Amino acid sequence: MGIENDLLLRTAFGWNYALTELLQQRGVPPVVLGVLGSVLPLGEVVLVVVVLAVAAAGVDRLWAGRRRGGATWWVLVMVQAAAGLCALGLLSWIYLHPSAELIALACRCDYLAFAILAGLVLRLVPLHTRLWTLVVLSVILVGAYVGRRPFGVVLLGSLLGFAATRLSVTDRPGRRIVVQAIPMAAVFAWLWETRSSTHLWALQGWGLYGYALLRHVSFVVESRRGVPATLCGYLCFLLFYPSAIGAVEVYNEFWERNLSRDRAREYRRAAIMVAKGAVLLSIGVAIPMTQDRVTESVGFAAMWRNALVLFVRAACATMGIWNQIEGGALFLGVHLRPNFRGVLTATNPSQFWRAWRGTMTNWLIRYVYVPLGGNRRHQTLNILGAFVVSTVWHCLGPPFLRPTTWGIGDIVPLMAWGTVNFAGVALHVGVRGVEPRSPVRSRLRVLAWPLTMCFASLTVCLLGFSITGGARFGHVVRTLLGLEGW
Repeated sequence: MGIENDLLLRTAFGWNYALTELLQQRGVPPVVLGVLGSVLPLGEVVLVVVVLAVAAAGVDRLWAGRRRGGATWWVLVMVQAAAGLCALGLLSWIYLHPSAELIALACRCDYLAFAILAGLVLRLVPLHTRLWTLVVLSVILVGAYVGRRPFGVVLLGSLLGFAATRLSVTDRPGRRIVVQAIPMAAVFAWLWETRSSTHLWALQGWGLYGYALLRHVSFVVESRRGVPATLCGYLCFLLFYPSAIGAVEVYNEFWERNLSRDRAREYRRAAIMVAKGAVLLSIGVAIPMTQDRVTESVGFAAMWRNALVLFVRAACATMGIWNQIEGGALFLGVHLRPNFRGVLTATNPSQFWRAWRGTMTNWLIRYVYVPLGGNRRHQTLNILGAFVVSTVWHCLGPPFLRPTTWGIGDIVPLMAWGTVNFAGVALHVGVRGVEPRSPVRSRLRVLAWPLTMCFASLTVCLLGFSITGGARFGHVVRTLLGLEGW
């Protein structure tokens, strides 16, 4: 997760190595040293975050009851000035020593320390100035990862769409759809055409564009419904790091939580989320299972066992990452919608999908499922419509990941993923309507959690083919159905 570039953990590495050498000389067993080597970095991350959060909360509390000109006031000014200088130093290091993936940066100890210190200083400035600062910060970090040209193209297309919302010609729904579609389609066409010549640009550009498109749709719809729309608010909503890639916020919720008013910092909650996330991520990384091991499994029992282990690994890792992302955002004063929260405790397919990338599920419910009729009429068809949109969105990934080698075999597993998940959610909705005291409902309640775990593990396994390719898809399906490898 980019630990090799983490300034604070790199500094602590020397201490950890010296401690390990000392314990080894004292005759401590290698097993204990191995466990200690795994636990120490985790403990150091939690310790740094908790200590800084407690200190920041204390400074924030004292500043709220300050008297200008007194000794305490001057001490607080100097402390916050020092925090600002440290934050700038950490930001410079983070920019010059990026992680391999943008989302991994949010889990680094130096970034979390930066978020605490920067959040403390940003409390001193008005909300409007703070939001513009977050926009600039997001442009720096997201732009550095995506690349200047693809980032610029996606941003230009989005800004043209934003400008179009101010034109009276877009008052009519039909015209609004056409006017908004033109710049967004142009961005997609540019990314598609650059896949072969500049593969990395196109892939990273799609990583941003795929989520920016859905956010932009939300902005256009909600601003039309009367939610206040400013350039600063739009850019903060569209690009806020670290959730610009990986989450799909809804504009009216984001505006209400973050853009409409100033809110008190929640240092304790943020620190707990980061600590919990660090533990979950460590557990996920420690589980020895990969997509390749699942696809190479032989036998019904071995395939299902490995698929379940892979799901637990993926769930722990994603919950850990997003807990740290949400905690880091809270330190900066931004409240994000939960993502991947409660994945392992879901007891039915519907509950699972409200947890697994819950921001996108929320977007699909609001802008696809409800407009089609929701649960008022044709509910099964409306669920199908939501999963069709989600499946198409996922199917656009492989052409950017493997521009010269992708084929229909890479798309089939994702279509199967969409079909299985539609069937699972639709079946649950149907069963939910059965008389509560019926024998069928009682039996299913006992099996609810293990069946949901199997459903979820199948979901993760099928999604994995979008990265590894669909060469062994047939073998996996036949084995999971018990038709091969007994």
